[in-house]
Amino acid sequence: MSIQVCYKNKIFIILGIIALTSIIVKLYSINFGLPIHTDNFDIAMRSFAHLSGNFDVSVNRNFGLSLLQSPFLLLVNSNNFLDYSSIIRLFGIGVSTTSIFVMYLLARKFFNKKYSIIAASLFAFSPQLNHSAGLGETEALFILSLMCSLYFILRQTNDRLIFLSFVFAGIAYTVRPMGMIMIIILLIIYLINFRKNLKPSKFVFCIFLFVLIILPISLVRYDQYDDPLFYGDVSKGFITDSTMLRAENVESVTAAEFIQNNGLGVFLQEFVLMGIFNSLKALASVSLPYLIILIPIGLILSTKLKSDLKNFILANWTLIILYFVSLTIVSSIVLLPRFFLPLIPFLIIISVLPIQKISNIKTNFGNFKITSLIIITLLLLSSSVIYTYFVYPPPDYKTESEKIEFAKFLHNNLDGNFFSESMATHYFTFAYIIDNNSFKNYYLNDELSIENSRIQWLRLYGTSIDEIVLSGEKLGLKYLVIGEQQTGYNYIDEIYEEEKLDSYLTKVFDSNEHGFENLNVKIFKIDYKLFKGE
Repeated sequence: MSIQVCYKNKIFIILGIIALTSIIVKLYSINFGLPIHTDNFDIAMRSFAHLSGNFDVSVNRNFGLSLLQSPFLLLVNSNNFLDYSSIIRLFGIGVSTTSIFVMYLLARKFFNKKYSIIAASLFAFSPQLNHSAGLGETEALFILSLMCSLYFILRQTNDRLIFLSFVFAGIAYTVRPMGMIMIIILLIIYLINFRKNLKPSKFVFCIFLFVLIILPISLVRYDQYDDPLFYGDVSKGFITDSTMLRAENVESVTAAEFIQNNGLGVFLQEFVLMGIFNSLKALASVSLPYLIILIPIGLILSTKLKSDLKNFILANWTLIILYFVSLTIVSSIVLLPRFFLPLIPFLIIISVLPIQKISNIKTNFGNFKITSLIIITLLLLSSSVIYTYFVYPPPDYKTESEKIEFAKFLHNNLDGNFFSESMATHYFTFAYIIDNNSFKNYYLNDELSIENSRIQWLRLYGTSIDEIVLSGEKLGLKYLVIGEQQTGYNYIDEIYEEEKLDSYLTKVFDSNEHGFENLNVKIFKIDYKLFKGE
């Protein structure tokens, strides 16, 4: 066996050990005794629908993840949804673990083998990525697609591999609509890196490949919504409160309408300045505990690189900046740090630069380079494990089980629609579909609406409880479900905490009076005659 082959095997073994250790950390935050819920559950049910030949798309998401993971559901044959929840979680962990090896390959375009292993390690032990891996969400597959896309565009010596970059960009879009930004990013990188030898036919073919990949979803979306690029929440446009996004009583607002009603200054303040501020805040949160220190230094160092690496670093920064900018307006409305998780592998590239700089310091204390690399790496990874332990503990089984029981109570005991922003209703859709339908034969309808249920969960917006009730009357609103912890609507807290009830509200349920130990939630019934003063 040649020395080169042995060295490659050594690298593979090291990456394998890193990956296995990373899996242990990923498993820490998972409770396999609990089902996935909310968005995760939506994606899971779409996977079952695909197995039945149904490929409709949701208003707000594409079917890339649900389609790819659907064959894996065939690995088990069970009437217990928990078994399929486990498959979905393990699928996400598998994709995220595979990405460790891709991270190494991507880093090799920038660094030697040692620093590329460090980059793979930083990726493997990112607390946010490890926590996200087992949730059944789109992050893991979306991140892998973006990494592959950038990696292949940097393979300048092989045209066919460059074509793959645009294929993976298309796959990214099928997983998450945000992937559309990748075609712009890739075209800019392509023009920068190949400006001296630009071939128009090759350029056009790259675009063709991207369009070819996204065409099925675009056609389905056009068939369902008469618009290949229609996305529900996005269509709400320029609003200033995240609770308006899914509210059924809120009309869409265009940029022109907002400026006309509020002025250009307010528009810039609300959607540009606030967007940038919130985006930086979200980026900081996903950069903890170590990237937040390394990134600023890496930013400075990236401006002083040798010419042979400048184009690659420029490509990396192009992706980071354009992706960041594309999220600013979204971040001005709703702050979701997980939207910024896809930037982590590319921020890691920047973060390795200061590690490389420190380890190259010349001293008289023996082999400082190797020693410093080991110490730095151990400190960073230790901080990651500690951060994971305290910030991302496994979900509390007792509390989550009570949420499931409460969701069943809603379906079995309420006889009208309800409004809620409480975390207590996380399993509402799960409880209905599991108990009243064969989930294996589930057939998609828009937004997983529970058309045959006696009750519906209404999303409403209002600046007061009276406004919520008034707008909800025409939609059949009958109950308010108020938990101890709200996700919006602070004015509702008084109703829960002090029970200073308006004359038209009557408490009909209190979890503390029904044997619930951890879950604190109350239900209030609306009397519209009293509300109107009749």
